[in-house]
This record gives sequence, structure tokens and C-alpha cells, in this order.
Amino acid sequence: MNKIKKTNDVLIAKANLLHDKTQDSANQAVVYAAKCGAKLIEIKANCERGKFTNLLGSACNVSERQAKGYMKIARERPELLDN
Repeated sequence: MNKIKKTNDVLIAKANLLHDKTQDSANQAVVYAAKCGAKLIEIKANCERGKFTNLLGSACNVSERQAKGYMKIARERPELLDN
């Protein structure tokens, strides 16, 4: 086996490992988003009408747009909440 092929084989193996880790991290991020969305749904249910957005702006690190996305994931993918 020539030196370049051996070097490429090692680099490919490392790239594949990093790709797998990226995929795992992305999947875990979706789970966290769903769990955050579930908490935000609970918070919203506890707020007076029209107060949720103000609460996000004053006390929560999640923007309104992010909150909507997280809550959508929680509603559409409830199986993620069991992880």
C-alpha cells in the first residue's frame, strides 16, 4: 500500500468518526429542543393571556421565534420527550 493511500485511509476514518459524532450531536440537539419546548408549553399554560411573550423577553434566554420552534417540535415529536 502506498503512503498516500494509507494516509488517506487514516484521514477518511477520522472524518467518518467526526461525521458520526456530528450526527449524534444533532440528534441530541433535537431531543433538547423538544424538552425545552415542553417546558415552554407548561410555562405558557401558566401565564395569563398575552403575557408569555413578555416573560420570554424579560426572564428567559429563548427568543420568541426559538420558543415557537421548540414548542412545535415538542408537539410534533412527543416521543423525543421520553429520552
